[in-house]
Amino acid sequence: MEKKVAQPETPDWYSLLDEAIKEPGQLAAAHKFFHKYSLVNRWLASSQLRHMGLPLTPINTYGTRDKESGEGKSGWLALKRQVKKGETASIALIMPVPVKRTVEKEDGTEERVVAFNRFILRKQWFHMGQTEGDEVVVEASAGDWLMSSALDFLEVTEVPFTFTSVTDTRLGFAEGRTIAVSPLETNPTYGRIRQLARVVLGHTAETLGKNVPEDAAMQQVEAETTAYLVGATLGFSGLETTRAELQAALEGKRIPDKLAQHAFAAADRILNAGLC
Repeated sequence: MEKKVAQPETPDWYSLLDEAIKEPGQLAAAHKFFHKYSLVNRWLASSQLRHMGLPLTPINTYGTRDKESGEGKSGWLALKRQVKKGETASIALIMPVPVKRTVEKEDGTEERVVAFNRFILRKQWFHMGQTEGDEVVVEASAGDWLMSSALDFLEVTEVPFTFTSVTDTRLGFAEGRTIAVSPLETNPTYGRIRQLARVVLGHTAETLGKNVPEDAAMQQVEAETTAYLVGATLGFSGLETTRAELQAALEGKRIPDKLAQHAFAAADRILNAGLC
């Protein structure tokens, strides 16, 4: 009888996004504690710990030990902590795995190799309560997030907003690699992030990429979701209305997993750019 090989678990991006929007305050807390990880892995780590009934606590892999010196080179071993006997990894994070696939060209005459990353969940992390040894000091976050740094790093320019008519009620716009925020916008910083999200997501490119939703409404959801993830992570206030609107949009129609994945990735880029 042929033995079945367990398939790696792939992330449910929609559910991850849905949970993140439903739990205000948790994204900011995860950012402060797990700032070295990507946005989606910060959320995964914090949510798994909360589901275990645990506070936010350091996580790490077991690590590897140098055979000659015996010193820990990574993970908990590098921090001089040992995983307790009988404990197994309890935290799963998303890891990119390089994949190559051979596909035929459109005319069917030749084949070409396509390389891409597949994202899978791997349960390789132990929380600190599963270990014992030296005391662990949690490092502070990288510093303040600055809009000017984000714009510079992403090579986006802000230009003055110009009304097109007396009935122009737009809160801003993004064209090419420029953005503008209307004086009507009650939260200018969040408005800039919303327009910046459109640029990062590729909505303003001269030729739209294959990953950009064709539907304008889905583009709006993708950009607003990205902006919310950034704002909530940075602890912005006044996002209650946006959160409620996104919850309604997600509950009304399950958005594609790819859209949710792109929103997490774009938000991560904007957050990292502002810390440069």
